[in-house]
Amino acid sequence: MRIIFYISVLFLVLSCAQKTSYEQPDNLIPRDKMVDILYDLSIFQSQVNHNRDPEFNKSIPTFLKNRHGVDSAQFVNSNKYYASQIEEYQKMYNEVYDSLRVVIDRAEAEPYEPSK
Repeated sequence: MRIIFYISVLFLVLSCAQKTSYEQPDNLIPRDKMVDILYDLSIFQSQVNHNRDPEFNKSIPTFLKNRHGVDSAQFVNSNKYYASQIEEYQKMYNEVYDSLRVVIDRAEAEPYEPSK
């Protein structure tokens, strides 16, 4: 959860500091799909942090391509565009946070049973 907060704050600070408005890229990822990607990247990043293997981190472009059909350049350009719209970007991250919160609450409600 902290990572989402820190990423959001980072993009907000950078967006405010630069006062740059990016033009909409030709291959903009639709908003709903972008929210799904940000959600999946949050889960993926937690796996990277847990694994601590630098090679695992290199598979993010492959993950984006296989799971969502986007390349890393398309993601970066779309992310810059959405990040330049602070209010909308915050709403997107709030949706990601809410989705993650549902998963966390469900996991915390289930009793832990070690594998046999």
